[in-house]
Amino acid sequence: MRQHAFQANRLSGYAGLFPLGFDLRAVEHGVWRGYLHAQSVAEAAEILPGNTKGRVCVFGVDHNWYDRDGGEPISLEEIARRQGLTPDVLDKDIILIGITELPTLLVNFSHYNMSLLDVGADIDQDTALDSVLKATDVQWGKEESILESLAHADVYLSSHDDCFLYVESRRYTHLVDHLRCLLKHYVSARLKETISLPPSEIVDDYLSCHASLTILDDRTDLVGGVLRVPCSSERFSFREKKTYPLAALMLVDVEAGQWRLERAG
Repeated sequence: MRQHAFQANRLSGYAGLFPLGFDLRAVEHGVWRGYLHAQSVAEAAEILPGNTKGRVCVFGVDHNWYDRDGGEPISLEEIARRQGLTPDVLDKDIILIGITELPTLLVNFSHYNMSLLDVGADIDQDTALDSVLKATDVQWGKEESILESLAHADVYLSSHDDCFLYVESRRYTHLVDHLRCLLKHYVSARLKETISLPPSEIVDDYLSCHASLTILDDRTDLVGGVLRVPCSSERFSFREKKTYPLAALMLVDVEAGQWRLERAG
């Protein structure tokens, strides 16, 4: 069974689960930028079909799959074929697949770097490859958005250690969905049962006042059948230990499976 990102990846020096956080930024030309930890590519794949153009280029992959005979890393093309896929091959380590095929590619696939760039059905392979090469020329996290120069793409996603996720999207609602997914998997892990996604209205309500969310795991508790998830509006810092003020509570009625937002103060 696949482990969730914050179950499989831990940092020493932090109690409890891997620290969970989300940070949202708007850049020019209608592009939204989000930083998440911890969210795996497999978890993100749950909400990508409704937020992309239907196909994705997969590239920049570092992994632990090696050829048994020569000991060399297996190409991404060969990995995809071993997973039962027939990808369009732009390069031996750059493939183009349908977004609904991404979960199949990821089954038991141990990777620690991966990038995705969506393309429409009308985009040929040469144009798709050119878009990937342009994307690799831009260092993400800087002022320049990767999507700014890519008219054919709506979504760029980059994963490190399969837990740190950087997302660019032309749709604000796409970034909201990533936070909804993060909250869902956190609550499901705490309760040891699958919980539905929180309504987009609740998450949107929180983001209308705060650009960042840090889940305060050490203060999360279950009271009277309601899981209380405290959230801070301060971005989590991996460099210093600090106290995070409470901004809101995400309340989950376990039996009814209903979510509610309660602001602090």
